[in-house]
Amino acid sequence: MKDYARIKLPRTIIGVFDRDNFSALNCNELETQEFISFQNNVFAFAIPLVNADEYGNSISIEHYYKKPALTKVDTNGRRLFLGWEFYDNGLSKDRHFLTRCSNISNKSKINGIIDEKVYDITVDPKGEHSVALTKNDFVTLILSQDSFADDFDFSEFTKIFEIIRNIIAIGTND
Repeated sequence: MKDYARIKLPRTIIGVFDRDNFSALNCNELETQEFISFQNNVFAFAIPLVNADEYGNSISIEHYYKKPALTKVDTNGRRLFLGWEFYDNGLSKDRHFLTRCSNISNKSKINGIIDEKVYDITVDPKGEHSVALTKNDFVTLILSQDSFADDFDFSEFTKIFEIIRNIIAIGTND
């Protein structure tokens, strides 16, 4: 983000970051401030902490959904998985699933989203067909006209829109 702020930009640029990897952002201020202005119409913020009792503090945008919505199974039997469902070796705590996703140790520690390489070992012991729903497919289901997301609660997202409104108000006065 700091590189974008080196020149005056005609439009406001807003970086929106998950809370699951601040070290990659190299900006610890994102943890404590509503947003950061890097000058020249460039801003950044970390998504506000929500559902911490359900997911912990290292959340990503998908954690804005309550667990029943986040882990809802699609018509093909696929769903998103949570890191806390698995041991560090990739075996699920209910012993029905095995994941070969990268960095399972970290994902189980921070309750990260697992959207690849999950196999139902009760019906697919060779691990040939993943039952993990990708994040992209999850969003597509939400946006589609079918009833997948009819019972989803989107109210937590208003916190993100409020920060964007505050940034835009400051950006136009810059």
